[in-house]
Amino acid sequence: MQLFETLKRISYRIGQLSEWGGWAVFIVWVGLMTAGTTMRYIFKAPLLFQVELVSALLVVFCCLCFAPVFLHGSHIRVDLVTRRLSQRVQNWLWLFAEFITLAFAVLIITSVLGLLEHSLEINAKFPISKILIVPFQVFIPIGFALFVFVLSVDFCQRLYKLVRKRN
Repeated sequence: MQLFETLKRISYRIGQLSEWGGWAVFIVWVGLMTAGTTMRYIFKAPLLFQVELVSALLVVFCCLCFAPVFLHGSHIRVDLVTRRLSQRVQNWLWLFAEFITLAFAVLIITSVLGLLEHSLEINAKFPISKILIVPFQVFIPIGFALFVFVLSVDFCQRLYKLVRKRN
């Protein structure tokens, strides 16, 4: 049980760092939106690359915030049917849902690695600003890997408790 507590502390620290990174990206995103709006409507000189960067920063923000959202329990959970089941069944269903989520997250990571490789090969850039796309794409597997880590810790701890209760 000590191992789970240590891993839980590490996952919360990683989640906290990821959340701070997400806030930094969010502040840059809001600043870019404000600058773009100001340039467009006050100075009549829009930032042509604004849409590209805002879109890329939104992806980075979302990927960095998967882990903290899970750790804070701020995700959406629909329990219309499951709340009528026993707590033990609910726990096993939650474990199953976490397993499926882990499988999808790992699938996304492996898929994006191929995308990153392709983007590097063709030297992919945004069409207007000519900024490299890869630095933004790198945050997709990083964010999902952080999410997989914190979810794995929770999954293992939940599984351990369920199996231990049974014996």
